[in-house]
Amino acid sequence: MTRSSVAASVRLAILENRLLLRESLAWAFEHSDIRVVAQTGDPRVFLRAIRRTRPNIVIVEFFVCGKDTPRLIEDALRIRPKLKSIVLASGSGPRLIQQCMKAGAVGCIDRLTCPFEIVGLIHAANQEMLPIPVQPRAIFPSTAVSGSLSDVLSKRELEVLQYIAVGADNLKIAAHLMISERTVKAHVHAIYQKLGIENRTQLALLALQKGIPPLAGA
Repeated sequence: MTRSSVAASVRLAILENRLLLRESLAWAFEHSDIRVVAQTGDPRVFLRAIRRTRPNIVIVEFFVCGKDTPRLIEDALRIRPKLKSIVLASGSGPRLIQQCMKAGAVGCIDRLTCPFEIVGLIHAANQEMLPIPVQPRAIFPSTAVSGSLSDVLSKRELEVLQYIAVGADNLKIAAHLMISERTVKAHVHAIYQKLGIENRTQLALLALQKGIPPLAGA
């Protein structure tokens, strides 16, 4: 069986309440011939979607349900006994990860990672080759992940990053901050250099990981 035929057989549902990350995941999967049959941030809608759309793999963000995530996995398995669940469990701690695995998850990702790395995990799960637990390489340099962004970026750079987190382009950022587009480009370049990150999607994901709130009106 070729990789493309394997990928085409994957029907995926996503439970993730952060819209930007959910859309980034869906985009990555769709560009890898994985069919996203449902995506939501509501656990009840998620379970109904499993019954209706019949996915064979689901991705579950741990913090949507918190400590009730293992129960959600069990409920999903009662609906679809062969369903494979991968939990995005960043920062939840080893005990809770173990509970998710005991409830029937096939893998847990212990920190935020690149959507395209998760594509590989989906393929592995589909072929029943997924290691337990899953701990993929983080896409961000250790200085950016372990430290506070306020220690690395200037106040203006943090403001620019907040707008990037909600998908604003340079022109819109310039209008909101009342600076030139050239100045915005300079700030974005500086952020790339300081954090060792190569594109806006990774910057947005890092902002989500760090809990940076978007600015009102972005």
